[in-house]
Amino acid sequence: MSCVSDRGHIIEPHGYDHSDLTKLSFEEAKLKIDACLGYFGKHLKGFDAGKCLYHLTYNKSTPQVDRYLLTKVRAIRTTGLEGKVGLGMNNENELSSRIYNCSWLGPEHCDEHLMTSLELAEVQQPMVFMYMLHGLDHEGWGPIHSDALERALDYIIESSVLNYIDTAALV
Repeated sequence: MSCVSDRGHIIEPHGYDHSDLTKLSFEEAKLKIDACLGYFGKHLKGFDAGKCLYHLTYNKSTPQVDRYLLTKVRAIRTTGLEGKVGLGMNNENELSSRIYNCSWLGPEHCDEHLMTSLELAEVQQPMVFMYMLHGLDHEGWGPIHSDALERALDYIIESSVLNYIDTAALV
């Protein structure tokens, strides 16, 4: 099961105010996490934090934040203290730990980076490959052009190895 609203939308928290939790004390980070999940619970009918994938802001966290979040949500997306771009390859270790890594590119368009990453995932065949898109055309951070998104989706559809699943199916 995943965190889905009563209208069928997948809900995945991304922070209360986009704070970098690695730059806060652990107590402050907990307050931000609780405020985010509390706000979602109060304002979104059908919200259940325990079924959600929590996308950490800047893809950054600390081991303490990870442990705390995993008592509240189903899984998290982070690459640790540095928030560096990962390959997005997740296998048994990541899936069982419920700490997923992803690949992305920004602030410029990610069109070619996504295609290169998909090609690598097709070769490496991880259990789950995760790529973060954060905008379309000229809006957002690290956006993808509409035609590049179509090419990437066509590539996945035509692949004998890759399949698309949304994160609701993952958690």
